Amino acid sequence: MKKLAAIVLLSSILFAESAHHNVEQINTNSQEISDSINQGISMSCNINIDFLTDMIPLYQNSLDIATLYLDESNNEALKDIAQQIIDLQSDEIEFFQELIKELDKEKKDCDSATYKEVQEKKQIIINDIIKEIYNLKLTNNMDLDFAQIMISNSKNFIKSAEIILDYTNNDKIKEIAKNIIQTQNDTMDQIQKEMNNIKSK
Repeated sequence: MKKLAAIVLLSSILFAESAHHNVEQINTNSQEISDSINQGISMSCNINIDFLTDMIPLYQNSLDIATLYLDESNNEALKDIAQQIIDLQSDEIEFFQELIKELDKEKKDCDSATYKEVQEKKQIIINDIIKEIYNLKLTNNMDLDFAQIMISNSKNFIKSAEIILDYTNNDKIKEIAKNIIQTQNDTMDQIQKEMNNIKSK
C-alpha cells in the first residue's frame, strides 16, 4: 500500500501545484516522495480483496483532485464531469469497503500460481503509473491539466479491471470490473471532447 499511497500523493501534489501555478516546485516535492514509491503493493493473498483494496486509494486520488478542481475552475463542462466523478466514486469506495469485509471469508493463498501472476501484472501497471505521472507535461492551464490527469487515471483503472477480469471467479468482482471499464471509457470520451474544445479556442 505504501507504493499506491506514494502515487496518490504524488499525482495530487502535481495537480495542486499546477492549479496554483507553482509548477517550479514539482520536482522538489516529487523527489521527496520518490524514496517511498518502491515499498510494495497490496498482498492479502486474495486477488479479489487486493483488487478492491488497491482501487480505493486510486479512486480517492481522483476524488481529491476533482474536489480541488471544483473549487478552482470556471469550466462548467469539466466541473460537471468532476462532480460526476465525485458522486460515482464516493459511492463505489463505500461499496468496495463493505465488499472487502465479505470477501475476507474467502480462501487466501499467496503461493498459488494465479496469485503470483496477478501480482506480477499489477506490478507492471504500478510501474507504468509512476512513469506516466512523472512524464505528465503540465501546462499551467488547470483545465487541461485536470483533463489529462483524469484520462491517465481512467486508463489505469481500466488496466486494473481488465487484469482482474482475466483471473477472478467472483461474479460481483466481474460485474464491478466490467462497470469500471464502461464508466471510465465514457468518462474519457467526455473529457477528451472538452479538451478538444479548449484547444480549439
